[in-house]
This record gives sequence, C-alpha cells and structure tokens, in this order.
Amino acid sequence: MWCKRIERWWGVLGLLLMLAFFSRFQGFSAAIMILFASLIHEWGHLLILWWGGGSIRRFRTSVEGMEICADSLRLSYSSEILAVLAGPMVNLIAGWILMQISAFYPTLRLAAGANFVLGLFNLLPAPPLDGWRFLQLFAEWGLGPGRGAGIAALGIFVSFLLAAGLMLLVLVS
Repeated sequence: MWCKRIERWWGVLGLLLMLAFFSRFQGFSAAIMILFASLIHEWGHLLILWWGGGSIRRFRTSVEGMEICADSLRLSYSSEILAVLAGPMVNLIAGWILMQISAFYPTLRLAAGANFVLGLFNLLPAPPLDGWRFLQLFAEWGLGPGRGAGIAALGIFVSFLLAAGLMLLVLVS
C-alpha cells in the first residue's frame, strides 16, 4: 500500500516538474496548452469507455503523461478499439479546429500544434502508447486472444524506425 502511495506522488511530482520545465523554457502558455491537450485526450478515452459500458479502475498522472487503467472485460474488441483511438482522434480534431480558429487568433497555433503532436505521437505502435494497444487489439480480434503479441512486437520495431527517421529528418533540415 505504501509503495502505491509513493508511486502516485512521484507521478504528480513528475507532472509538476514537466509543467515547470515547459513554463521556464517555452513559457507558461506552452505548459497550459500541453496540459489541455493531455486532458482532452484522456476525456476522449473516458467518454467512449463509459459509453461502451467499461469502468475505470485507476487514473494516474506522471512524467510520461496520463494513464487510464480500465476494466474492459465487458467491452467488445470493436468498442475497446474505439476507446483506444478516441484519445488521439480528439486531439487531431481539436488541432484542426484550433488551426482554423488561429487564422483569427494566431496565439492558438501553439494549442493546435500541441494537439497534433500529442495525437500523432500516441498513434505510434510502441508500448504504452495508444497505437500499440490498437495494434494489439486489432491483431487479437483477427487472430484470437493472446495471439497478437508478435504483431504488437513488430509495432515496436516500426516505431523505432519511424522515430529514427523523424530524428534524421529534423537533423538534416
């Protein structure tokens, strides 16, 4: 019990340190935009989980972001896939809407960018990201329970290649 309490506080401390870092080097508005993008991402997951009949066991924040542990035993594969994809999709939709509004309010470009980056990053097929969970669920839906691990492992390799390619692109340009 004590370890769980300490783990929870380290998560909160990590989140606060991350917000302080962004506030110091990127400005307070960047920290708020990232926090806003993270919150609507998780709300996207939560709404679809509740709609599909799932229940939430735990919600935690950490340096790595926010995490929902859901009891998805009552959900079908398609409902759980929708719940997994809801977070990134909410970010991409919010990013698009904010980009349209930024024509009139240029300061919203930062919020649009934060949502686009968070949504696209979470679609990478690497654990513990949403793209990995989607790939795992999709493979198990087609191949049967417990048989999607190999395909999910391939997703980690693909994510590594994508990340290395993006880093190379950033360094070259």
